[in-house]
Amino acid sequence: MVDLNGKSKRELKALLKDIDKEIVRRRKQALREAKRLVGDIAKKHGFTLQQLLADAPAPVKRKKRQSAPRPPKPPKYQDPRSPETTWSGFGRPPEWFKDLLNSGKSESDLLIA
Repeated sequence: MVDLNGKSKRELKALLKDIDKEIVRRRKQALREAKRLVGDIAKKHGFTLQQLLADAPAPVKRKKRQSAPRPPKPPKYQDPRSPETTWSGFGRPPEWFKDLLNSGKSESDLLIA
C-alpha cells in the first residue's frame, strides 16, 4: 500500500497520471491476449480470426430516446401594461417581469386573477 499522506499535490497528480497510463497499458495488453486466444481457437477449428469477424453483424448504434413533447404550461403571471403578455412562472423570468419587480410590484400583484 502506498502512503499518500506525505505526498504533495504535484506528486499526487503525477501518481494519478501514472496510474491512468498503467490502466491503458493493461487494457491494451488484455485485448492483445484476448485476440491471441480467439485466434488460436479459430485456427484450431480451421478458420482465421478475419473469417470469423467477416460474418459478424456490424455494431448497432443506439439512438437517444426522445421524450414526448410536454404541453405548454398555462400562464401564471400577466403584464398589467400589456395583458396579452404572460409568463408561466417556469424558466427564466422575462424582462417585463423583472422590470416590474424592480419597480416595486410584487409577484402576487402580477398573478393572473
